[in-house]
Amino acid sequence: MGGGTYARKIPNAVAFGPRQERNLDRLGLPKGHGNCHCADEAELFENLKNAVKIYVFALKKLDKRIKEIHKLSIIQEDTK
Repeated sequence: MGGGTYARKIPNAVAFGPRQERNLDRLGLPKGHGNCHCADEAELFENLKNAVKIYVFALKKLDKRIKEIHKLSIIQEDTK
């Protein structure tokens, strides 16, 4: 989708997801069912677990960067 969601409307926002290989045949759904953004969207449990790892990693990196920026802004304020 390439960020074609809410991220286009929110300044400084980024949409991202795990974009993993999917074999929905393993779920036993009829052909054409379980696809992304459909009423019966489905995902393999292994992919969900992997996605959580990706999101946690990303959030930790964002948290670290925010703390670095905050620290820099405090230093800059102190030098004024």
